[in-house]
Amino acid sequence: MKMVAADETELNDYGLPEFPFIISDPENTRYVTDFAEFAYIKDGEDTVGFIVFRDEGEQLFIYYVGFDDISLSKTEKFMKEFCAEKEVFALTYDCNKASQLFERMGFYKEFGLQYMELDPIPHFRSSFGLEFAPVSLSKIPSKIFRLYNRCFSVNDGKKTMEEFIRDPFSKTGNTFTVKIEGRNIGFWIDVVYFEDTCFNCWIGVVPRHRRKGYGTQLMEYALNLARDKGCTRAGLLVNPKNEVAVKFYQEMGLVKKWGRIHFQSEPE
Repeated sequence: MKMVAADETELNDYGLPEFPFIISDPENTRYVTDFAEFAYIKDGEDTVGFIVFRDEGEQLFIYYVGFDDISLSKTEKFMKEFCAEKEVFALTYDCNKASQLFERMGFYKEFGLQYMELDPIPHFRSSFGLEFAPVSLSKIPSKIFRLYNRCFSVNDGKKTMEEFIRDPFSKTGNTFTVKIEGRNIGFWIDVVYFEDTCFNCWIGVVPRHRRKGYGTQLMEYALNLARDKGCTRAGLLVNPKNEVAVKFYQEMGLVKKWGRIHFQSEPE
């Protein structure tokens, strides 16, 4: 087995090639295209894997690795040679054979975010008891960041929102605040991935207004907008430890498609 550098023209907007074993994670490899190496893993003439990594000498960062259904023993030998005498930090997915490989190699494992999807987007109720106010892209930092901090009990809303509007995908979706009697109680931000998927970046409701059905109305309204724009699917990333959020999304009809797994080794 060997690595062959990937041709940039063969990768999509998310830094991924088109192979059956590729997990279409839109929130990963596209952020490292400026400094990581992208390569196919070949067994003879067959492409059996894909890897995105950065080698820093004593440390090896693997941002993405996925394999086809091939022999684990053969793949293990290849990966051991590749990772030899390095501290390795790797990300792969629970539905790909790479996760079995790292477990077999004795790496430490930690579960990361999981992707949930609604396919197709149904038509939800046509009337809502809330006020929805659209927010233009340029106004997101000033209009949303305080509300973001209130919803998530943090103080980094302004920086987060400024980073978001610099994302090339930020202009593809919808952003709006949710009001009751003129007062903001929540917000929604999404983008469009893969031309047909409404990807929820954030959904927030301030704590004292939770468990009143407002989150459900907010999400139904947002998905109606996405459906009207031509989206047929909706998806999001969620922390599997956040059982309340996972249950809410399940009740909305979303199902888990895959989960990230982070692996770490110790240098030999």
